[in-house]
Amino acid sequence: MEAAGPFLAGEAKDHFEGLRDTLSIVRDEAALRLSDADRVTGMLASLARYVLAFLIPGAAILSYRFMARRQLRFAEVELDARLEAEEEVVRSKDEFIANISHELRTPLTSIFGFSELLLEQGLVDPDMASELIGLINTESGELTRLVEDLLTSARAEANSLTYQLENVSVERELESVVLQLNRAGSTVEIDCAADQVLGDPLRVRQVLRNLLSNAQRHGGDTIRVNGRALGGSYVITVEDNGSGIPDEMVPRLFTRFVHQGEDPLTKGSIGLGLAVVRILVEGMGGSIRYERSNDWTRFIVRLPLAVNASGGVEYPGELTDEVA
Repeated sequence: MEAAGPFLAGEAKDHFEGLRDTLSIVRDEAALRLSDADRVTGMLASLARYVLAFLIPGAAILSYRFMARRQLRFAEVELDARLEAEEEVVRSKDEFIANISHELRTPLTSIFGFSELLLEQGLVDPDMASELIGLINTESGELTRLVEDLLTSARAEANSLTYQLENVSVERELESVVLQLNRAGSTVEIDCAADQVLGDPLRVRQVLRNLLSNAQRHGGDTIRVNGRALGGSYVITVEDNGSGIPDEMVPRLFTRFVHQGEDPLTKGSIGLGLAVVRILVEGMGGSIRYERSNDWTRFIVRLPLAVNASGGVEYPGELTDEVA
């Protein structure tokens, strides 16, 4: 037994040292693999950093180029639209200058010719003198209307159009306008209630004159004006039995200098009369609309009723479109 102890101790030592050597080899191999893994990981990390360093700026550049191209396309579209709008404005101005020159020349030529004839023959022919004076008066009124429309449009464009609001008798202003039309040979049927509106007398007269002149020049042979109070408004309807406006042009009816192809929307005009009516009516707190029904053309104007006895203005609650 005593001899077995040293033998076992030596054998255990040999096994231990063998196991130690084996473990050292395994450890060294594991350390080597770990070192290789660290090296590979480092290389991958470096590669990832390089990829990110190039990928992010590249993506940013591509995104910027995409956005720049899209903005460039938008800018080109917007520029084309502006150029087209500018060309339309230039074309409209050229057409307007041509039309206004023609429209101003017509009454001026008539006035000059009638006055020359009056000077030459009218003094010895009272009947001819009376007729020529009436024609001169009619043409002068038309010239005045054109100039007033131009001034009104220019002031509205410059936001300098003013109104002197007071109680206005529609019936009285209408009589003064119809008197001029009667001198020109037109007959207007009037059926208006004796109510007053809150407005500018000069502007109310200009609205009525433009609507009646439009009906006279472009409408039928029968012109009627109806007027009555409705809710808190006074509704004025100017109607005629003419052919009316083409449906496709109705949305632009109250726009300045509206043309249909090469011709004015309303032939024989500069395209300002109805636009001025809308400007003036809305400036006095009212509204206007166009209606075509039962072979009649109607322009329906609403203006606020005049100040009542208690000092306030009656405004409508719920208004209908019914017009007498």
